Amino acid sequence: MEPDPLTLFLDRLQEARADLDRAPNMRIPVLFALNAVREFLLSVDKAKSQDLGRPFDLLSCALCDLDDARVSPLLQPPKKKRGGQRASESWALLSSVTALSVEMLISSGMKESDAECKAAAALRRANIPHPRRSGLVTARTVKEWRDKISADVSRADWASQVYDDMKKSWDRPSLTGTALQNQVLVALEKTGAEYLPYVARG
Repeated sequence: MEPDPLTLFLDRLQEARADLDRAPNMRIPVLFALNAVREFLLSVDKAKSQDLGRPFDLLSCALCDLDDARVSPLLQPPKKKRGGQRASESWALLSSVTALSVEMLISSGMKESDAECKAAAALRRANIPHPRRSGLVTARTVKEWRDKISADVSRADWASQVYDDMKKSWDRPSLTGTALQNQVLVALEKTGAEYLPYVARG
């Protein structure tokens, strides 16, 4: 006999909880738990009719975006009252995502300098401005971001901390070579477009 939905739901949550202590990427058991919640809600007619699982779908998609070095607005820090601070946080997040994107490009076989140029070009297509002067972001800017994160040995800077967290949970993609490069650059351009409203005013 099939277990009742509640029993199945609790079993799946217990499995996800156990995996948290041994999984190299904690997002996987978290996503498994979110999916368990969603499936349980679908077993309840009222919850299904009112689409009560939608918030869990959005959170799952936001977590999956991190595998493409994209940070969904859902996972961005809360908006602060001072616009300048929000811009500073957005620059930190964008620099972390860009640095990880370059690492992914390098892992695909691209030369370091080429990867920085390609990443900068993706951000320019999103109209990301230069952080300190007129014009758009350059390959030199990307290199400076990477150098700053690398030089932060104590990891005191928030950008370094975000970069480390993203890299720890980065699942090595199944794609390789040009296919991986295209995916990374498209994702970076989309991320840049999402961040543009915040960095453009700071």
